[in-house]
Amino acid sequence: MNRAVPAGLAVLLCAALAACHADPPAPVPLEERVAALTDAERALLPAGQPTTARFGLDDPVSLTPESAGAAADAVRRLVLRPKAEAGGEVRFVESPRGRAARFPARCPGDGPACPRAILEADDASQLNPDARPVRYGARLRMAPTDVADGANVLQKGFSTGPGAQYKVQVDGAQGRPSCVVAVDGKIHKLESPVAVVDANWHTVACTAADGHLLINVDGLVTEKTVPRDLLLRSDQPLRVGGKHAAAGNDQFAGEIDEVFVSIYG
Repeated sequence: MNRAVPAGLAVLLCAALAACHADPPAPVPLEERVAALTDAERALLPAGQPTTARFGLDDPVSLTPESAGAAADAVRRLVLRPKAEAGGEVRFVESPRGRAARFPARCPGDGPACPRAILEADDASQLNPDARPVRYGARLRMAPTDVADGANVLQKGFSTGPGAQYKVQVDGAQGRPSCVVAVDGKIHKLESPVAVVDANWHTVACTAADGHLLINVDGLVTEKTVPRDLLLRSDQPLRVGGKHAAAGNDQFAGEIDEVFVSIYG
């Protein structure tokens, strides 16, 4: 049975070794579970565990650290809030790892009257990488009917005007995900050759580090160079499923689970 997302859904901000589901039996870093790190990604990321914000979509009471020895202050509470307009709604559905968020179905024309709904984190400052390496992504499922010119999986900040943005999207009829980092209106985009609109679950992760931007889709990594001095800082909150809830929000249609942002250093 589908259930609407409750207002004020609690999520966990965890050290990478304190992932938040009760399975698998042995603690595994979140990044390895969502989109396993490849050699290409490891070569760019500094040693040591990152700080990982993991936005699970199961009931908050079921979210517990897998690492029994984790310090009490290794788990911090954030809030993920639904935002909706024009009758839109985010709903919970069953997924292979518990529950996922289902966003409004694609609306013909995607006009102002189309239902829109997103999830929005309530703290903007904790998820700013600044000049540090960052890896971010999610698991997602889309059908061919979910494609659109704009379909945002997650983003923090905007790509135009002052400030910065990091983002995952699945734009265009071919349904190929792309990673974006942008600073002061200069946009750097990298699209994967892998399509993800076959109604199956896929993992997508973006890495921005040391002058490189990588996209990992189900383990296949594509890479390009970007400026080394990107400062990814924005006063906007992290948003899942669209850039906001107003008209023209690049609404995502489909299901999203296991959203994460890992900041290194």
